[in-house]
Amino acid sequence: MLTITTTHLKKPILNMINEQKKVGDYSKALQTTPCIPHPLPAIPKLSKVNRFKLAYITLRSKVGHPEPFENLSAHGVQTKINQVLKDVNAKVYEENIFVSAVVKFTNVNIKLCTKNKASVQWLLENKHKWTHLADPSFITSSNLYHVIIHSCPSLFDISDESDISELCKQNNIDHKEVMKVRWLKAPNIEEKDFGSLVISLENSNLAYDIIKGGDLLFKGNLLQVARYQPGPPQ
Repeated sequence: MLTITTTHLKKPILNMINEQKKVGDYSKALQTTPCIPHPLPAIPKLSKVNRFKLAYITLRSKVGHPEPFENLSAHGVQTKINQVLKDVNAKVYEENIFVSAVVKFTNVNIKLCTKNKASVQWLLENKHKWTHLADPSFITSSNLYHVIIHSCPSLFDISDESDISELCKQNNIDHKEVMKVRWLKAPNIEEKDFGSLVISLENSNLAYDIIKGGDLLFKGNLLQVARYQPGPPQ
């Protein structure tokens, strides 16, 4: 006959009771202890976050010209460019613009690192005015800003300066600011009365003002305009 002694069972049972008691005490403590939120760390200033972040721009010389800054080290290119920027008094917000680093690519592209986005914007918008001064082979074209004109009469002749002059005159646009005029897709005059015209401007502020205005006038027609972003070359 098998006999079970209670002395061997008391200890495990007591342990289980004690564990349950501990759990109960912990739960009770959680219910009664007030929740004190920890303060969040202060958000650092943007200038502090970006103090090590450089802005950069990649420039490419016009096709058909020799490689610019040939046989010059990155430091040599940097020195020449900074001298030119100093000579032309390149500034934004009364601060001199300077290049802090240069990367030369095998495809003749040149990457320039500078202080901030404002400096990058100046270098980009004025690149055709200073790059050739750093190296005669470093020829870059001016930036063009494109505006698309919808529902333009198909009788508008893009090869006729008088039509372009009339468009500029009616909208107080300096004719010299218009670098190029083309049809987005040339309309067939016999089939379509209207088409979309793209005008390219050298002045970014003028392009912005035209787009913000929303409309242009031409020979009694109210033409809707919008920003035009050319697609990548095929």
